[in-house]
Amino acid sequence: MILTEPEIIGVSGYRRALGGESPTLTVTLDNARGLLTGQFANPPLRARAIVTDHGQTMTGIVQSVRLGATISIDIET
Repeated sequence: MILTEPEIIGVSGYRRALGGESPTLTVTLDNARGLLTGQFANPPLRARAIVTDHGQTMTGIVQSVRLGATISIDIET
């Protein structure tokens, strides 16, 4: 699945977890109309994710997905 603007409304910076775990980032998608709910009803956990933000490419694994008016996807890099 490839998502682009206007679906992507935010990409957080890296957050390093406590205890030396891998860093994570969160991608936030606009789901105000519910159009993406079906695509994430069965979350793509452990799927490979590639995020390009402001010319920087980050690769990781989808760790969690939260559904609502926005969809938050946590990616471990």
